[in-house]
Amino acid sequence: MWSKFSPISRLKSLHHIFGIPTIRRRTTAYSLSTVHQSPLFRIRNETASSLPSSSRRSSMAKSFIAAAAVLLSLFALSSSVSTPNAAHTILISYNFPPGLLPTTIHSYTINTTTGDFSLRLGSLCHVTLPPDNYLAAYSDIIKGRIVENRIEKLDGIRVRALWKWWGITGIKREGEDLVFEVGVVSAKYPVGKFEESPECEGVGKKDE
Repeated sequence: MWSKFSPISRLKSLHHIFGIPTIRRRTTAYSLSTVHQSPLFRIRNETASSLPSSSRRSSMAKSFIAAAAVLLSLFALSSSVSTPNAAHTILISYNFPPGLLPTTIHSYTINTTTGDFSLRLGSLCHVTLPPDNYLAAYSDIIKGRIVENRIEKLDGIRVRALWKWWGITGIKREGEDLVFEVGVVSAKYPVGKFEESPECEGVGKKDE
């Protein structure tokens, strides 16, 4: 009886007779849409789309370079305008206001032992001094000797008064006043009038 049936047929018959369910092999077919809906695929796809393209990277690099150039130019401008000159700081350390010197000082030297100093402005400089609006002329090179509260042997600063130029030979501080010496003559002005350094007017012009 069993010989007429193949092994597979016999197995099916046994399943039918004894009520044993037939085991069927399942195969799952994944369509392209199913793959696209996979979380792993979505993560990879989002990561790939988030990476900048070569054109986008190039644009970002150009924007960064432009921003850096603007910052550097602003920094250079602010440095040239706002940075105080060391010569003014030296002047303050000897208890003198910075307004005794113009804003532009090219270079300076000072002997801290003797107090001898030399300033170089780069060119002749005219300024208007706050007290009485006197016109003053600063030579290219200014020399003198400085100690606390006194500047002596001064050469290179002149002031115009009574239709004549007078050389200032010394400056001393007395309390809240500055005493300017012109030979044997002197004039006194408040220190507060010289808190800000004047800017040069008519740079390089000869004295009249």
